[in-house]
Amino acid sequence: MPESKYHPSKVVALFVAQFDIRSGYQLVWSKCSVPGMSLDGLDYKALPSGIHEYQKATVLLSHSHQNKLYYGQSRFRQYIVGDQPHEGSIDRDTVKMFSVGVVCDPTASQLAVAHTNWKPNEFINNGWEYSEILDTNLEQFLQEGNYANYDIFERLYQSLTSHITHLSVVPLQPDINHHLLTKLPNFVDLFGPLIFILFKQSLLRKRVLIFNRNHGNNADYLTVNSFSYILSLLTVIPQNIETVSKDEKNNYYSQPIYNVGLNDLTGLDLLKTKAYVASTNDDVLLYQKNLFDIAVIINDEESDYPAIYNHKDMGGALDQKKKLKATVRDYYKFKAIHNELHKSTGSRLTTEFTNKTNMSTDDLNSVHTKISSTSLNQFDDEVADEPAWWVNDATEAVSWRESIWSAFSWFASAGQVVSNTHSEPLSKNDRNGSLDMMQLVNIVGFFHSLTKKWIYLINEIVIEQLEEQNPGDEDASLFSSLTSNHKISLELTYQDLVDMELDPYYAQDVEFVREFVMLYWGSVVENVDIGMGITGICC
Repeated sequence: MPESKYHPSKVVALFVAQFDIRSGYQLVWSKCSVPGMSLDGLDYKALPSGIHEYQKATVLLSHSHQNKLYYGQSRFRQYIVGDQPHEGSIDRDTVKMFSVGVVCDPTASQLAVAHTNWKPNEFINNGWEYSEILDTNLEQFLQEGNYANYDIFERLYQSLTSHITHLSVVPLQPDINHHLLTKLPNFVDLFGPLIFILFKQSLLRKRVLIFNRNHGNNADYLTVNSFSYILSLLTVIPQNIETVSKDEKNNYYSQPIYNVGLNDLTGLDLLKTKAYVASTNDDVLLYQKNLFDIAVIINDEESDYPAIYNHKDMGGALDQKKKLKATVRDYYKFKAIHNELHKSTGSRLTTEFTNKTNMSTDDLNSVHTKISSTSLNQFDDEVADEPAWWVNDATEAVSWRESIWSAFSWFASAGQVVSNTHSEPLSKNDRNGSLDMMQLVNIVGFFHSLTKKWIYLINEIVIEQLEEQNPGDEDASLFSSLTSNHKISLELTYQDLVDMELDPYYAQDVEFVREFVMLYWGSVVENVDIGMGITGICC
């Protein structure tokens, strides 16, 4: 892969936030190059609920100004001043809690990048390259002990925003271990087969809010915040995709807004964002009306695994019986993905990543389907020591429709039909304890390939039925169909869903296809009829 010139995130603001037990949250110092931009509220974002349980942490954030979203990150540290007794409680007056953060213009660096219309380029422009620089300066500030002198941050701001000295404060090739894509294995391991629930709901552009409970003893803030980026990246409509309706142009990505909290209820600018993906530590948001569509519960003390709920089914409470679960097909696809990520690291998660294909930083920021040639059937789906919850708690039981159809298909094909195929893994890596970035890109390509497959199949059926509605010259009939006020009633069969690698015998996949069609072809389709094609079984 050819190297490209590195274009770092463009910093437009630097700020310092403090939490004091007496005065509360404060934005104690800030500088900004955007005229009129208020940084109010960033103190709450940089010091979210529960952060005092960590000695240090990284928080991802977003900030709205004049209907434009800016992204950033902050580094947090707490520091104990003076000597403390070996026994007894710590005097909270001697504990200093500070965060230093950057706000970046997500569109500025795109001007120099080839994929200027590729939204993931914007999502990753949050200053991830400056993570160590921010932490080093914050640590020095705390150790010097003069908490009213912000000269160190003044100098840092000048370095980060100066066109002359800008690159001197960050390596020419930043540490790839700080890139948010490296959190993909954490995402896969935490959610198991449920990643396909998140994938489908996000493709439907539902508002997804991840509730991080019992956060101090589990995943760090950066990992949880990064799930917004991961899910948005997996569900963006791949480039060069175009439907006959053109409806995808208004729905081609989910918007990551990263960390949100109780303070965001006052302004509501961020939480009014269409099709957002975010995470929070504030459970009170769980009981707000019309705030989210999908609630994702992680790190719950009462459960060892995540739970996903549709807001319309919650009724003000979390009913375990109404949890969303993956289908059997999702389960097998997930096992193949899991193996791809763990074949070089064994069963453990890794924090070490290689870059054997010499992908540039801009290539990582511009992850898109063309980078990967991943096939949907190239992963091995045999998993050793598989966690029991993948099947018992995250996957739906085989439905009676599937049982009937499986038996029917088996006899009709003289025993030749099998539900799953096994093939060789995509690549054969030694177990060297590290993951290569291309493996992560291949997983992204896997999901993009699914999206492309679904869009191509449905679009072909829509075109066929539009042409049937106005027989005659093909070009003329299609044009007249698109320009008329009459929408079609789209008819899909069991086999259509099978071709999409979905489960037609599961109500959730049937409903997904209906919503998928209406979202991306709603301007030409009035309703969707799905017939199972076996003894009149219909949904």
